[in-house]
Amino acid sequence: MAFKLDYLIKKGAEAEIWKGKWFSINSVYKIRKSKPWRHPLLDKLILEKRTIKEARIMYHAFENNIDVPFIYDVNISKNTIVMEFVEGITLKELMEAKDSRIFILCEKLGKLVANLHEASIVHGDLTPSNVILRNEGGLCILDFGLANFSNRIEDMGVDLHLFLRSLESSFSSLTHECFQSFIKGYSHFKHYNEVLEKVKEIRRRGRYVLERRISRKI
Repeated sequence: MAFKLDYLIKKGAEAEIWKGKWFSINSVYKIRKSKPWRHPLLDKLILEKRTIKEARIMYHAFENNIDVPFIYDVNISKNTIVMEFVEGITLKELMEAKDSRIFILCEKLGKLVANLHEASIVHGDLTPSNVILRNEGGLCILDFGLANFSNRIEDMGVDLHLFLRSLESSFSSLTHECFQSFIKGYSHFKHYNEVLEKVKEIRRRGRYVLERRISRKI
């Protein structure tokens, strides 16, 4: 059997992630699911467009020597991407365990994200859960479902802001050193200073909105 689903790994709002086999190779199946409230023709168009875009972005990243899961197959009619099952442990799990390597890995992740941005790719959901340390030792970035092709400094700033927010919400004691290590790796990106200024601007906007909300409740 060429295609075989073994068990559900994760069920998200947009897609299901399954562990399975692709010609006897351990694989991950990302299957986008239809939305019953959408018109069938619109639903089909949206699912096809998103599946194609995600595959294209991952392939473009791969071509630019960025470690992402290797794509084995794309089935547009079934809204499915079949990709490499990456053996390893997530950066989130390493942080939870307070692994001694986390700061070095955050610096390596900064370099990876710099390479993504250099290749005109923004991830859109950059969190420790979407980064895995391969058993062989390399860092691999997962889940490009919200990714886009973009050269906008704003979009790149959002990537870094999301990573910083994920650190603050789950690993407050590690946030400063982890993010500083990340920035050290990211600093070879040619628009590094502009992106960091954009991150500061985004955070100022967030504080302003929060202050307005609080003032209205008083």
